Amino acid sequence: MVTRTFYSDEATEAAIKALAKEMTDASFSAIVRNSLIESAAKRRIEAIRTESLALRDDPDDRAEAQAIAEEMAELGVW
Repeated sequence: MVTRTFYSDEATEAAIKALAKEMTDASFSAIVRNSLIESAAKRRIEAIRTESLALRDDPDDRAEAQAIAEEMAELGVW
C-alpha cells in the first residue's frame, strides 16, 4: 500500500466531514479510498454513456445494425 499526501481546501474538508458523518465506522483513509473509487467509476460510466450516444447517433452504425437485423430476420434467428 502506498501513502499519499495531498493538500485540501475548505471545500474538500467540508466534503470529508460530511462523508465521515455518513460513514461513521470508516477511517479517513477509507473515506478517501471509497470516494476516489466512486469518482473513477462515475467517470467510466459517463465515458461509456458518451460513446454509446455517439454510436446511437452515427448513421453508418445504425445502417449496419439495421442490415444485420434484416439478415437475422431472413435467417429466422428471431
